[in-house]
Amino acid sequence: MSSPALSKASINALLQMAVDRSSSGRGALVRSVANICLAQNHNLSKKEVQLTFEILHMLIRDVEMGVRRDLAQQLAPRRAVLRDLIVTLANDQIDVAYPVLVESVVLTDDDLIAIIGDRPDKHQIAVSLRKPLSAAVSEALVDTKNLDVINSLTRNPSAALSDPVMRRLVDMSEAFPPLCRPLLHRPDLIPEMAWRMNPWVDDWLKDFIAEKFPARAEAERAPES
Repeated sequence: MSSPALSKASINALLQMAVDRSSSGRGALVRSVANICLAQNHNLSKKEVQLTFEILHMLIRDVEMGVRRDLAQQLAPRRAVLRDLIVTLANDQIDVAYPVLVESVVLTDDDLIAIIGDRPDKHQIAVSLRKPLSAAVSEALVDTKNLDVINSLTRNPSAALSDPVMRRLVDMSEAFPPLCRPLLHRPDLIPEMAWRMNPWVDDWLKDFIAEKFPARAEAERAPES
């Protein structure tokens, strides 16, 4: 439901909350300012909306996690959001960061690569779930050498994998069998790489390879002249 235009009374209420230094007072202020930012029929100019987002960015570190989590869920699907605010939420605890890491289009590849390098594996796994995911970000995830992160990445069909990265993953699958199945089910896996995996996959996956790439299978079975 849309919020009404700001009135003098509502402005006074915001000012009252602004002088309340308690956690609950700060939380109430953040929620109120967020409602103004997200309202469909507010009477604020673009510059004033930008200012309210900047206020949120200044306040967000001083409120409890539940408030930050609610704000992240509200802002994750939106495009018209202050980028610095989204980056701050994306670097927060995973309960706060998760929806932003998975969904926000405001985050750039550089933002995501920095988060992958600075934050723990739960943040990295959340990034691996994004749709779509660029080849540069996918490579940064593989560079973590965290098998849980890499396994999650290979199961994301919308994650772009460059040829060198795909070859690294295929080679890794020999020592880490859980990678074999998701790799073989990827639409971007070429026959050469699938058959490279054939010596070390389970028998049922050998059958899958032969069925999915039959031309190579026929060549393997052809008698020598």
